[in-house]
Amino acid sequence: MITQEQYDRTTFCKKWAKTPQEAKKKLRAKLIDAWMNYLNANDELDKDVSTDDIREAKNDFSIIGCEPPLSLLQVKTEEAWKTVYEKFGKQFLIESPSYEHFAELVQERYILNADQWRLILKEWEEKEEILLDTVQS
Repeated sequence: MITQEQYDRTTFCKKWAKTPQEAKKKLRAKLIDAWMNYLNANDELDKDVSTDDIREAKNDFSIIGCEPPLSLLQVKTEEAWKTVYEKFGKQFLIESPSYEHFAELVQERYILNADQWRLILKEWEEKEEILLDTVQS
């Protein structure tokens, strides 16, 4: 989460965001758009432009003192899940009260595609089913 101090340090954020959270949300959207443009580029010129956009978006995160989310868009779905689980295994198993809470944690750190999110949801539902079976036994 962006602190108020980080937000106040930057004048450029105040031009297009009312709160620190809104600034981070807009920067995240900008970074995702840049990655999607890169992945869908038809030629090297488009890839170069998209690479510059990705670099600019990451720089914007550093200006407000935040780590940009890591893109896992080009990673196989199972490998993406492994990466997420290695980082957030404890939150997945114990600490997150809901899937929505867990998804917010993951979204802060990673950019995932739809198939990767579906696998995470499937894993969450299986965990919930196991816990429910354990409680009922």
